[in-house]
Amino acid sequence: MVLEVRRTDAPAPQLIPAEGPSGEAPVGGAEVSTGVTELRDRGAAWVDNTSDTNILDGAQAQGVPAPRPAPEQVGNGVPFVPGPPSGGLLELGAGSGRNRAAGIYADDRILLAQARTVRDPNIATDAPTGLQVGSGRTQGATATGPGAPIDLARMEALNQTIQSFNGSNSPIPASEISAVKADFQTATDALRRGDYAAAQQALGRLGFPLPTSGPLPSNNRRLVTAHMLGAAPATGGPNGAWNVGAFTHGARGNQSINDLNGFAANAQMMTRLGNTASNPPTEAQLTSHMRSFGAANAQGQRPDAAQVMTRASELVNGSIMHYSSAGASDPTFGDNANPRFSVRTGNNQFQVYNTEAEARAAVAQQNLPRGSITRLQPRVPDEWSDISAPGTRSGRAIGDCQSKAYLQTRLLTEAGFTSLGSVDVQGGGGAHMFGAFRSPDGRTFVTSNETFREVNGTGTNGAVTQADLDRVVQDMTADVFHVRPNAQGVRDTSSFTFSSARTDPAAGANAGVASIRAAVENRMLHRSQPILP
Repeated sequence: MVLEVRRTDAPAPQLIPAEGPSGEAPVGGAEVSTGVTELRDRGAAWVDNTSDTNILDGAQAQGVPAPRPAPEQVGNGVPFVPGPPSGGLLELGAGSGRNRAAGIYADDRILLAQARTVRDPNIATDAPTGLQVGSGRTQGATATGPGAPIDLARMEALNQTIQSFNGSNSPIPASEISAVKADFQTATDALRRGDYAAAQQALGRLGFPLPTSGPLPSNNRRLVTAHMLGAAPATGGPNGAWNVGAFTHGARGNQSINDLNGFAANAQMMTRLGNTASNPPTEAQLTSHMRSFGAANAQGQRPDAAQVMTRASELVNGSIMHYSSAGASDPTFGDNANPRFSVRTGNNQFQVYNTEAEARAAVAQQNLPRGSITRLQPRVPDEWSDISAPGTRSGRAIGDCQSKAYLQTRLLTEAGFTSLGSVDVQGGGGAHMFGAFRSPDGRTFVTSNETFREVNGTGTNGAVTQADLDRVVQDMTADVFHVRPNAQGVRDTSSFTFSSARTDPAAGANAGVASIRAAVENRMLHRSQPILP
């Protein structure tokens, strides 16, 4: 028997007991698959499995967890809670969804973890060894230039709303309304003909794209645009004074603002890439651009590391729209190729192997009980096609923080940066993924969606230590989840679980992408490892 745990959509959390075994199906000769558990991570809930197998974890539980040992300091110095001893209970909490990104608390579907018996005796036994990520599949390029953006009809609809706005009873001066109408029409016309430089200029005058971090700079036309799109009220005052109220954007924000921001971010990206790139750009076009941008000139000088980080962030922002800003559901990625297997040892620790055969050999050598093996299936984006698979809206593909982490990793490593590892964070009603990178000149950065922060070192000669990295990750976590200062003025993140994975060069050309998968696997196993030596 192979016990397989899948995530499916359901109107409410419920538990479906596993079928009783109907005999032992042979796997790999004399060995049998009884007690080999499969864990598919889609963030449904953390699950404590039955007595002859090990723990399964899709995300932090929203239900009631089984008793667990006290937290301990491991890995990156951030507390995490190891898995509990196996009990006789499959325990399921209501799922909060896998990935919320940078200030994003998306409404997510309630999920169902379903345990079922799989009687295929060949399952997982013929998978090739090794962890394969990042296939060379690319999208098709066009020979006629970029063309119009994805979902141009949405931009046309926004323009229609702007052009039909009747300002006769508005407190906003007619000159301000006319200026917005002119810029919006210019931008729409430019997008229609694929002139992204002109579109970016017109949208820039309207105050878009919005900055990815920090406060919004003052821009009257942005406020007037928001009012004309129905996103913000306007009031008048004495002597011709007028005021536009606040508008929402980002997660569950005003959809018209989010859509306009999507077209603006995409136009900015396409302007950076030039007229030779298709829209959406191909894998080869984006990676080639970053290789060229990050390369040293004839004098051996590279662009400043922060400039490279900014360029990669602009390309990520122009390519992917977070699902909660698109009014969509958390995207589902397919199974990762070549699932790996964990073995639970007698001291409640885990060893991870590339194949089931290796895991079974370890169980036999260590004389471990049946049910010590778990097949890990994190289901994270690890191929270029994962970027566009969930759908598109307003100039961009729909994704989440993991798909953005994937793209950041691909772009930065092409520009000469080194991936140090990834950090999976759980808590605060959601989850998030961070990446850690080192520039060619030795500076360290942490990425979060399309934002980044440099890590200042406190070690010998200013070297960045693991504690320095932990501090920045925890501070950025507080930003992501809007953690407010407590009575002592501290933004406490001790309730969050941090699971890190160091990039392993042996994982191949896309080792940084593999670290995203490894971080999720570590979280599924309730463990972490230091990113820096």
